[in-house]
Amino acid sequence: MTIDRQIVDSIERAGVDLVCSVPCNLLGAVMQLLDAGRVRHVPVTREEEGVGIAA
Repeated sequence: MTIDRQIVDSIERAGVDLVCSVPCNLLGAVMQLLDAGRVRHVPVTREEEGVGIAA
């Protein structure tokens, strides 16, 4: 199991149902796994957008 899969599994086990993310090369695989999984993933262009969506 990759570290990316472990991160997504941990997010899902914690009961998180929404993740907002700013584009990042280091987290690209995590974002792809989130898009394919049960957690709703919303890409944003600024951190402030993510805070507003999550509120």
